[in-house]
Amino acid sequence: FGSSVCHNEPAPLPKDAQAFPRGVWQFDTMQAPLEHRWSPYVDNGGTCLGVAGDDYAVLAADTRLSHGYSIHSRNCSKVTQLTDKCIIGSCGMKSDAITLHKNLKIRITMYEHKHRKQPSCIAIAQMLSTMLYHKRFFP
Repeated sequence: FGSSVCHNEPAPLPKDAQAFPRGVWQFDTMQAPLEHRWSPYVDNGGTCLGVAGDDYAVLAADTRLSHGYSIHSRNCSKVTQLTDKCIIGSCGMKSDAITLHKNLKIRITMYEHKHRKQPSCIAIAQMLSTMLYHKRFFP
């Protein structure tokens, strides 16, 4: 009675419907927007463990370099010897660890030239603390 809709024609589909073969229709549901970001920082993981006693200290670290489920190397040390009595181990992003160890070695060499002796572990710890505090605002 006064309706202009013809009941022989199918109802119009929403705009987000997609046609598939054999008359199957799929409706997209609302999803949260995906944000894709590129970051130069990669967590290469790893484990370092230190144990100290009255007259000894032990530092152990794994040698696996990975990202997610990909293993890049199984022979990549996370430990670097700085002096005869001081070593350092770093996990996380490998390039940051390499740069940190290289800068520490350079500063230790400068210390040796200036003072004509190797720095103590306490002096190296203070040097490391100063270097890391200097970069505190860097992401």
